[in-house]
Amino acid sequence: MANEQETKVLLKLWVDEKKNKVVAAESKVDFMNILVSLLILPLGTIVRLIKAEAIAVGCMNNLYGSIENLGEENLYTEFCKTMLLNPRNPYAKYCMKLKVDVDDSGSEKYYQCSACSYKSYYMNVKCHCGGMTNKEKFLKDSVANTCDDEYVFLKGGISFLISDDLQFKCASPSSLVQMLSNVGLSDMNQIKEMHVEVGKNEVIHLLARSLISKTPLSDVFLPKEKQERARFDTITMPEFENLSSISENGTSNTKKLELKLTLRKSTNIVLCAEAGNEFIDFLFNFLTIPLGSIEDALKGSSGLGSIDNLYKSVEALDSKWFNNYGGVENKKILLKPGIALYHKSENQLLQISETAETCFLDPREPVRSGYCRQFAKFAKAPSIFYVMDNLEVRPLSSAPTMCLLQELNVPMYDIEEQVISVGESEALRLLKASLMSSFSALTVGLNHMLKKQIDEDVKCNLRFSQAVGNQFGSIGHATSWAMTVSVGNPPAIQSPMGPQFGQVLALGYKGGGYVHATIHTPISHNSGSMTRVSDFKGHLYGVKTPETLLYGDGGGKFDKRPEIVYGDGDGTVNMGNGSILGTNGTDMILMSEGKWF
Repeated sequence: MANEQETKVLLKLWVDEKKNKVVAAESKVDFMNILVSLLILPLGTIVRLIKAEAIAVGCMNNLYGSIENLGEENLYTEFCKTMLLNPRNPYAKYCMKLKVDVDDSGSEKYYQCSACSYKSYYMNVKCHCGGMTNKEKFLKDSVANTCDDEYVFLKGGISFLISDDLQFKCASPSSLVQMLSNVGLSDMNQIKEMHVEVGKNEVIHLLARSLISKTPLSDVFLPKEKQERARFDTITMPEFENLSSISENGTSNTKKLELKLTLRKSTNIVLCAEAGNEFIDFLFNFLTIPLGSIEDALKGSSGLGSIDNLYKSVEALDSKWFNNYGGVENKKILLKPGIALYHKSENQLLQISETAETCFLDPREPVRSGYCRQFAKFAKAPSIFYVMDNLEVRPLSSAPTMCLLQELNVPMYDIEEQVISVGESEALRLLKASLMSSFSALTVGLNHMLKKQIDEDVKCNLRFSQAVGNQFGSIGHATSWAMTVSVGNPPAIQSPMGPQFGQVLALGYKGGGYVHATIHTPISHNSGSMTRVSDFKGHLYGVKTPETLLYGDGGGKFDKRPEIVYGDGDGTVNMGNGSILGTNGTDMILMSEGKWF
């Protein structure tokens, strides 16, 4: 019944019939306001909204699920779980004016103290006066003059052109010609015009696809076979190399949090981390941050599908097309929404401010020092948690160490501990890695800090597992073999019989040691075969076919000569990408579908 009365807005699409692809869209301001409002949705809300789409926002789904499973005894107050799983939209009062508002976090409500004028966004919070916040109120009753313009963020009176990857600008003939030429369209006769209705379901679907796809409009509105290609999509990492420059985005914040890492020496992969409640607060705070604040922190380079384009389009649009309320330009709200009031932890390393409200209570046992409010916590203090590489969080009390070691299934000789300090630069790297990797946020985000574990004069027993999938750090479905490496002596590798998955497994050794790897029995995969792996002094080598060679120098470099290649498992040979991430003496490199990590 609710759906029968649902408000929808119209969107005009121009479609390339031959390619079955949206080449441009045109909309009035009502749809554009809905589209740009996605930038003020917190991550926790987004994860919850797109669950039905079976799309993973990097490791954020794991973090969200961990909080769902936490008991109240692991959290600072009984309200913390709700605050993290249903984080408030910092500008809910604006979104209430949208024709289609997908935020279901309850941000439209608040509760007033029964004995005074203080309020809370949560019911039954104890007030300073001793009363309880139990009188339900609605924002619409108190913000009538705050957002009295029906167009909310953007002004009416114009139309907008939107590309398939969510770049937009004011509509004009020249803008349309440019947009069509950008997609290589030369024949106007192959374009057809479509009109679609956009309601809540379409907006949620568009949000989900915009996080992972460069063609979200086509994905949502065109009935095609490739619509099914990503029912279980995860965010890939095409811009992973940008992590190397993230440290430049930091400020002068000097706060540091300690983290004890458990590493697998042979791969330099983080198995898990032991963290105090301070670091857990920092991680939990990810879910309360809106997309716009994430884009601001990462300088418009989050790597999230088409969201970067949406953010940069808002940034590029002339300020005259934005509304202003109470002297605040809505363009600034979209580009830098901050975090909702009382949704920030005292252990947040990122420089993201809270929104300001008066006469509101912090449900996390508010602490005041004079007139200066102190940020509170999310995790129980003091406490210790395990954080897995994929951001699954477990209380130490519910995860016995022996059980954890058995679960990791790594030989004791291949495990090492490392203690690091995480500051703002590392926090930014972790944030981006958490958005882009579904398996290895800690390894990817902290890779620049991880020690290279194998000494040249130490004999090491190593076990290598073949990586599958195209995510950095994705390990599994492996056929393994054991080897011994010692300086100066070229040992052999005995390969098992059995199916492989088409990836190349290679070993690099720092400092002139020999690594001799001979596959004694051919291992078939599709039409290709791995017949031999040979080496030379101090180099990486791997072979997919007898004629091809793959190597790096163990010093973080990769030879770009034409013969440096990899095989994809079906006999096809492809060029390498010119770099091996994080070698510089790393002893093992795993390659998955041409990606090195």
